[in-house]
Amino acid sequence: HIPGSIQSFGYLIAFDENSKITRASENIKRITGQSAAELVGKDLSELLDPKDLERLDNSGSELRRRNAILSLKSGEQL
Repeated sequence: HIPGSIQSFGYLIAFDENSKITRASENIKRITGQSAAELVGKDLSELLDPKDLERLDNSGSELRRRNAILSLKSGEQL
């Protein structure tokens, strides 16, 4: 574990209250085919399956608080 970095098996996608992607880890291209720069500004609905978006919605207030973290199991496709 290296403080301030993403572990090799993890990915990061940050988004705002309007579901716009605000940042992503550089290794995100491995699972999305798009670079972090290409993802910034896009809506999550352009990236996630409707079932995953529903999971986010159902996560309730936990995701609505500032700096919330949602983790998807390694190997799940976005």
